[in-house]
Amino acid sequence: MPQTDRAINEAIESEISCCADCSTDITTDEPVYNADNDEICESCDEDYTTCRECDETTHVDNIYWVNSDPYCGDCHSEVISSCYECGYEDTHEDFVYDENEGEYYCHDCYQESDDYPSWDVYSNEYVKTAESFTSPRKDYYSRDTFKLIPSKRYMGIEIETNFHEYVDEGNLRFELDMSIAQSRLEGVGYDDSNLRSNDPEDNRGLGRLHIPGDGSVRRGEHEYGTEVVMQPRRGDILHKDVQTICDVLKHANGAYVSRHCGMHLHIDCRDYDWYHFSVLTLLVKLIEPHVYTWVPPSRLNGRWCKPVSQSFNDFSYITSRDAFVDFWYDNGSFTNDKYNDKRYHGFNLHCHFQANQGIEIRYHAGTLNPDKMRHWSIFWSNVVDTAYEIGQSMRDEFDYDPNLNQSRMFKSLYNRAIDKKVREMEANNTHGRDSVSIKGYMTDSEKMRRYLRLPKRDKPYLLQPMLNHVRTRPQQAVMSISNIFDTFNIPDETAEFMKSRMVEINADKEHIDKCFDNRTSIVEFDKKTMSFKYVDSLGSQFPLIDYPLISSTYYASELGSLFDVHGRNRELLQYTL
Repeated sequence: MPQTDRAINEAIESEISCCADCSTDITTDEPVYNADNDEICESCDEDYTTCRECDETTHVDNIYWVNSDPYCGDCHSEVISSCYECGYEDTHEDFVYDENEGEYYCHDCYQESDDYPSWDVYSNEYVKTAESFTSPRKDYYSRDTFKLIPSKRYMGIEIETNFHEYVDEGNLRFELDMSIAQSRLEGVGYDDSNLRSNDPEDNRGLGRLHIPGDGSVRRGEHEYGTEVVMQPRRGDILHKDVQTICDVLKHANGAYVSRHCGMHLHIDCRDYDWYHFSVLTLLVKLIEPHVYTWVPPSRLNGRWCKPVSQSFNDFSYITSRDAFVDFWYDNGSFTNDKYNDKRYHGFNLHCHFQANQGIEIRYHAGTLNPDKMRHWSIFWSNVVDTAYEIGQSMRDEFDYDPNLNQSRMFKSLYNRAIDKKVREMEANNTHGRDSVSIKGYMTDSEKMRRYLRLPKRDKPYLLQPMLNHVRTRPQQAVMSISNIFDTFNIPDETAEFMKSRMVEINADKEHIDKCFDNRTSIVEFDKKTMSFKYVDSLGSQFPLIDYPLISSTYYASELGSLFDVHGRNRELLQYTL
């Protein structure tokens, strides 16, 4: 063979590589690689696939198939659960974890039992220090700090959003994961001892995110949208990661929020027993009108974040865990169904009883504003922290056998002696009687005026409206805004932010009236005595008697003509701003 031909053949052979798996010559111009990053032929490439979770190339012999999705061994161990009852496999998020049994169940198997839910109660110290979720040790940031968000409870946020065009959820999660990983690598004093490398792509698990998709936000003209679910964080890292996520959503993907979107906050409550939940529910009922003034009217009018449904009288029947569950589910409607209708309240405990996901706060409308999420997190975590402390105090009040019905807190709202006196006055003066003693009537009217601390007028007050008010006021009570901020130790910056939200949303005041509909009494809580005090009434409900027309006896049904003492709107502003 001529020398030139031999040289040409040797050059061609040097350009031909062999498949690392089968040793055949590789003729393609576009190289493909195996899990060890060695070049392989197209035929052998069919023996490999990409893990759905980490995107690593893995041989099919080492792949676990779950619902037709491929997972490598590491990711299968980390994110996939198997139902203890039937063996069905899926991601952790799609299972219910039974803390008592320490096992995962699919929803079908877990729904087979609709008995009362049970839960373990951990110490408050454990809740504040346990590294159950995102933590410095596992997620490579220096330490948890609490300068921006003071509570030490874990909190997770669900961000619902829309897009102007189609956004692939897998690519979106990758982009969010990379951005959070990069923020960790750029952090001051991060712990890099366990990092795979300084490449964000090698540490994408730091995102601690889940994008389950959410059809509820894709309606009408808002064709595209999804939900970003953050695994719980503690303290300032929550705000830092929210900033990163919102920046990626808005500036890299053109995200926006429509009226179909919400922002949901989950708060760790593993230190809560039934009496803590009782206190928290009562407090939420007393502050809820204010909360609705901080969000758009659609949040009050819609079906996704309804008000607390229980009446004040219902609280008197709570004496145990099972009794609280009956109370919360409106007397016996608990099921393990994820979509039980009780989950669609602004204050949602169903996610705790059904899936151990903590307290969910659903009042807030959709937002991509990190500052709104920060102030919201501060406010509600402080409410949960304070309710825990009050619950502990009530437990100590009864030597570890708490009784909400007999507690100072409850009795300060509902005084049985006063209630008895009111019913006596009703029987003597109005109830079932055509005529009354005017002298006795005037005496009782003056007693009630003084008790309610109403201003003295040139005419006496009609008695029945005052009696009705005292009898029903526990049902119609609301805390003053200043007392709310004081009781829950709300920082001044957050308090001012909340008040500015009310002014911004409710310029015409119409929404305020609806938020405070049927609320007639202002109460304030004293943390020293652990009791409430009625401090004022919305006076427009108290008419005066047309005094000159009264003789020695008169028909009770004809006593009185309406005299508007105060303007309701003006009074509402006094207690909401």
